[in-house]
Amino acid sequence: MNKADSRQEYTISPETSEILTILKAIFTIMVLFGHSYGNQINFADKEVVVTGADWLRSFKVIVSSIIVSASVPGFYFLSSFFLYRKPYSYKENLIKKTRSIAVPYLIITTFWIAVLYIARNIPPLAVFFSSSNQVVTGWGPKDWITAYVGSNDTHFPFVYPLWFLRDLFIMNLLSKLFDIVTDLLGDFSVILFLLPWLFVASSPIFFCDIRAVCFWGIGCYFAKRPGSLSFLNNLNKGLLTIAYIVLNAAAYIVSEAGFSWALPLYRISVFVSLMFWYMVASLKGSYFKTFMLFTAKYCFCIYLFHEFSMTTLKKILAKILPSSVAFQFIQFIIVPVIILFFTIACSMLLEKFTPGLYAVLNGRSRKKKIA
Repeated sequence: MNKADSRQEYTISPETSEILTILKAIFTIMVLFGHSYGNQINFADKEVVVTGADWLRSFKVIVSSIIVSASVPGFYFLSSFFLYRKPYSYKENLIKKTRSIAVPYLIITTFWIAVLYIARNIPPLAVFFSSSNQVVTGWGPKDWITAYVGSNDTHFPFVYPLWFLRDLFIMNLLSKLFDIVTDLLGDFSVILFLLPWLFVASSPIFFCDIRAVCFWGIGCYFAKRPGSLSFLNNLNKGLLTIAYIVLNAAAYIVSEAGFSWALPLYRISVFVSLMFWYMVASLKGSYFKTFMLFTAKYCFCIYLFHEFSMTTLKKILAKILPSSVAFQFIQFIIVPVIILFFTIACSMLLEKFTPGLYAVLNGRSRKKKIA
């Protein structure tokens, strides 16, 4: 029997499982607010740069760059943790991840390429989509490859938020390597993943984001040590809240000031943020918990459909609303909320009327009804 087969399973209590589910919903909402930031709106053959007060710019940076910074690392940590917490078959996991990651990735990329291409060729809609003549028309093999997987030049695929799925699939491809490293190096392995996170700005390989590599490795380390995360339930909530506020404020201030040590401070704040949001997810408020558990059911579809929906809505609002600071502030706050409910509604409609497609998009086999 090999070491993986003999490893003790990390047992998760129903309460902890619920907290992690709520955490997933919180991270998803964070992604929406992260993508709400932006002062540039591209229309057909025209680019509009929205300028506003300094306080509004600062507010947007604090929300979209500081507060939401825990979301992507948190998703990678949870994905890794759930994989390694018990023995697994590399082959079976890869088949499962092909269905749950690669297939939705390809479907959604193709869907959005088709939607934008069609929209850019319909005159009433074309104004909302920039560079219409550069999409699909005239694409060569390299352009198509870049659209689906990204490149050293762009880093991102055509549907840029899908870089997360691309890198997540790569982490699963390399899962045995992380397994070997953490088994071989033991406690030293967590230092191996921590140091690049603290001091390396980005990965030199475009399909292995620094957040993916480091937090996948850290998740692997903790998953192999049953009970290692129990300390999260014993943290002093008041002190953790103070630490969260102080570190995030400091990270913003030193980053704006351009200090050389802004990066490690910011990266440390991410760890504290992860613990803080775990604490928030464990709150007992019934309405909060009910809404988050409801949202969690549709997290993946929210992620798949939010970006171009949000971009289009922002363009429509830019056409009909004044460009005042007040409206910019309202738009920054309200647009993610609208998109959240819009994508949930779309998910529910897909679930009801096209359950087969909904199952495929969520990486699941359609359940057969029992007569």
